[in-house]
Amino acid sequence: MALVAALVTSLVTLGRQLPLQNVVLISGVFGLVAMWAASAAGPLNWRTTLAWTAILLNVRGAAQYLMRSRRGARHYGWEFAAASGAIAAFSVWILYKAALPSLIALFMAVALLVATLPLFMNKRPVEPPVSWQPIVVLSLLLVWSRI
Repeated sequence: MALVAALVTSLVTLGRQLPLQNVVLISGVFGLVAMWAASAAGPLNWRTTLAWTAILLNVRGAAQYLMRSRRGARHYGWEFAAASGAIAAFSVWILYKAALPSLIALFMAVALLVATLPLFMNKRPVEPPVSWQPIVVLSLLLVWSRI
């Protein structure tokens, strides 16, 4: 139940910033990538897929919140992708305590965010405030998974 709540709150927070069709497509793409990553790590489990979908969504949101002061920087997009990859690698390291999966997670998160970049473009004329919710959800998911 905690995984479903984490995923739903992540999607609702993302839905405050993007149109519904983008949120649905993003969750589908992230879910497929999470399913692939979960099946590569072991037997396929819906809980693992939900957890990794929520983690990937919140990695992006956490990097967005942490880099909100750099939003006007010239190379913000690349810095944002690198920060997201670093947070993903750190999350994998916390969960698995292994260097190679963390390195793979770094590149996978960056590639996933670059590939889905058009879906994350805000189509609204007014920029909504960046939410701190992804940091809380990501932290709680990582703590919950270690218990």
